[in-house]
Amino acid sequence: MKLTLIAALLFVNGMAHAQSYNIQFEAQPNLPEKIIRWVVVENVSAVCQNKIPALSGQHILACSEYNNRACTIYTGLVTDMAIVGHKIRHCFEGQWHR
Repeated sequence: MKLTLIAALLFVNGMAHAQSYNIQFEAQPNLPEKIIRWVVVENVSAVCQNKIPALSGQHILACSEYNNRACTIYTGLVTDMAIVGHKIRHCFEGQWHR
């Protein structure tokens, strides 16, 4: 489990150095350990709208489901580091944008 967390954080850290993805935020200390599962689906919008009805009618690039122990990220076959990093942040910080 620690290996998954370390890999995810290194992945997100690598994103911070790419100028076009440089979205900065204040990281929270002592984030809990989580199991992260990445699921690739053919129709991201359909899957995410089914899981989160509030997203109905929107074009979705990715979504995530999370609780205190685990997080599942859904993306299409083609995605990018900004999308995956964004979803990993939701895994640890929950719904942070309004």
